[in-house]
Amino acid sequence: MSKKASPNFVDVIEHIEDAMDPSENIKTYPPLRQGDTTASRDPEYPPAKEKAGTLLSKAIPGNWEAAPNTPAGKPLHRGTAKDEEDNRAIFSKHQFWSDYGDPDKQKFWRASRTTNYCKYYEHDEKFKDNYTGVYDCDEYPYATTKQGAAKDRLNYSVRGIDLHRNRSNGGHLTSFYAQYRLTPDEVGDNAEDSPFWMMVVD
Repeated sequence: MSKKASPNFVDVIEHIEDAMDPSENIKTYPPLRQGDTTASRDPEYPPAKEKAGTLLSKAIPGNWEAAPNTPAGKPLHRGTAKDEEDNRAIFSKHQFWSDYGDPDKQKFWRASRTTNYCKYYEHDEKFKDNYTGVYDCDEYPYATTKQGAAKDRLNYSVRGIDLHRNRSNGGHLTSFYAQYRLTPDEVGDNAEDSPFWMMVVD
């Protein structure tokens, strides 16, 4: 992905770049802390926004420039419609409690079509004055892959992205899938035979 060649969604590219870089994804949301495990990760109780404590880098796959024998160097694979639904269900459209157990900060978020983690994590920065219709909750790895948020509920990143830019990237991704025949119908049960990686350039 080229920032210069794709100015219509450069902030999406920057999100992907940060998510793939262990030195940067330690700062992305949701925070990953020492002792946090997939087994204990209930989507209704997202990790607290406050980044105090021992934070860890995330093992987010799909990085073309990472060594192939590392978690970051593992490929992405096109998922099914069910995979996409499961991935999005981790961070959006369901009820959840933010800062659960803290009487001064605890908040209940009602389930709705527009409920998502981004509104919690980036409320003051992006969503406070532009609550709907301005930002999408972008995620990486893509929800359309088998390595999305549902894979282990920990090693992924979400960020509020301008709605139009995020959807412009969605169209680009759909074209990429079509060009390389990475549609669910084409891939079918052979997703493992159709790996792909991401690389970001200026």
